[in-house]
Amino acid sequence: MTTECAARHHDTYSHYKSGCICPVAREDYRIYRKRGREGRRQPSLFPCVGATRQVQAMMLQAHSCEDISRESGVSIAQVWRIARGAATTIQRSTAKKIEATSERLSGVRGDSERTAAYARRSGYAPLLAWVDIDDPNAVPEGIPGQCVIVGCTNKAKRDGGRCWSCIKAKRLIEEAAA
Repeated sequence: MTTECAARHHDTYSHYKSGCICPVAREDYRIYRKRGREGRRQPSLFPCVGATRQVQAMMLQAHSCEDISRESGVSIAQVWRIARGAATTIQRSTAKKIEATSERLSGVRGDSERTAAYARRSGYAPLLAWVDIDDPNAVPEGIPGQCVIVGCTNKAKRDGGRCWSCIKAKRLIEEAAA
């Protein structure tokens, strides 16, 4: 941001269009136009899968939506919509803010045990349980209480065990093989 720029917001294509003359905004505008000419313009909306899982993981670590909102600069209402899975797509800038906040708070325990209890009841998974957090078909791995059979998302009969459906399926396979 330069001192001679009179715009209220700076450093992006949109801010350049709104009157910002800062070098970073001009460069972002130049790149945006170049990519448009070449047919490589980036979509402004992203699928919300990764951000939803990141917010849920932060909630599991006892970070309330207010804490996440304060850290990320995203509104509380938007954080809550993302956490519940009500949002299917979000702005690229919002996804980047959530990702950066998730990286900052990943090893830090929050102070809202109420949020952590809600996240546990809702079945939210920690960050490290995801092999590919942005893959909509991915299932979390290694969660206590979840069936150990790959691809099964049912609750296990006991920690580290199998669910009733997988136990029955195993019995049927063994009976058929005998």
